[in-house]
Parts: sequence; C-alpha cells; structure tokens
Amino acid sequence: MKRKGIDVSYWNGRLTEEAYRRIKRNGIEFVIARAGGYGGTMADSTFDNHYRRARESGLGFGAYYYSTAMTPAQARAEARHAVALCRGKVFDYPIWMDVEDTGTLGRLPKRTLTRVIRAFVNEVKRLGRKAGVYASYSWLTEKIDSLEGIDVWVAQYNDVNDYKGKTAMWQYSSEGRFEGVQGHFDLNWCYKDYGGEEISKPYEGPLSLPPRGYFT
Repeated sequence: MKRKGIDVSYWNGRLTEEAYRRIKRNGIEFVIARAGGYGGTMADSTFDNHYRRARESGLGFGAYYYSTAMTPAQARAEARHAVALCRGKVFDYPIWMDVEDTGTLGRLPKRTLTRVIRAFVNEVKRLGRKAGVYASYSWLTEKIDSLEGIDVWVAQYNDVNDYKGKTAMWQYSSEGRFEGVQGHFDLNWCYKDYGGEEISKPYEGPLSLPPRGYFT
C-alpha cells in the first residue's frame, strides 16, 4: 500500500498546525523535513516547527540531511550531526541522506560516492535510527553504484518512476499545492511500510554548530 507525502524545509516557511491540517485533508499522510546539512554547519531553523505542527496534525514524520561529505569519515560525522538534530523526536520514517550537491558529492568517482553513502547510512543505523538515501534518477543511474540493502528515495518528476532498483519512496513532483496554504510542495509516494519508531539507542553526544550557524 503506498502513502502520499510531502517534503519541506526552510523554503516552505513556518507552517501552522492549521496549514498542516489542510494539507492532511488533501490526502497527505506524512512529512519529511530537512533537519540540516552542509557538513554539520547548518541546522534548518524551521525543523522543530515542522515536527511539532506535523505531529499535532496527526501526520507521520521523517527527516532529510543535505550532504556535502566527500569521504566516508565526513559522511559519518554528518550522520552523527543528523541524529543529534533529531534528538528527542519520534519518527515513523527514516533519516535520509540528501545526495545532490554538485560541488562536492557530484565530483566524486562512482565507487567513492557509493562508499560515502553507505558510511552515512550505516552510521545513522548504528545510532538507532532508520536511514536511506535520496538522489535523482540521473544520479542513481549514472553516478552511484549498487545500493543493495539501502532504502532509496528516487527523485524523478515524471508520470512513472523509471528507476529499475527497488524504490522505497518516489518524489514525483515539485508542484504540489493545497487550498489555503501558501506556496508549492514536493510530492512523494512511499511504497515501504516503516511503522512507528522509538529510538532504542538515543544519541547523547553534543549538539554543536560550527561558525556557519543556523539557516534563517
């Protein structure tokens, strides 16, 4: 059974509970919100609001993290930052590694990029969270090796998902609109039943931000 959801970030603003209730009435069942990214230098200042309002509206929730890692060590550090940003929150959906930055990840050889992805995913799992990777159809087919054993969230704005690998989620449009809610939203289908998640191994490390600070 597939479920319909949206993904959001700072660019969608600080949505109210009423906005999320309107979104839910249009058949949306879950939200994936950006927690942060950029090598541990940015926390999305709207993340907590998205979590709180989505939960108050009865929507499922997960997170994504915009990666700029170029080595497995950097990817593991990003994973720890991502888990720290999600501390204290109960998720239904994974923490997704957002793989799209052309200036960093996009410069890596295919084998290296795949190792970086696996390092992030494995570290998030080690810390007690579910994990997966988000990438475009072109990256998945041209820049990344086999992702067997990793949940894949495919971005392809199309009537059909052409990715031949196993798809956990598919982002099929960036033009979602909801009556009474300002702006437009990315739309997704989730094909995997994740169920609820309580953290069995909560991250207790420090939550620090380098000089770049919060993205506001």
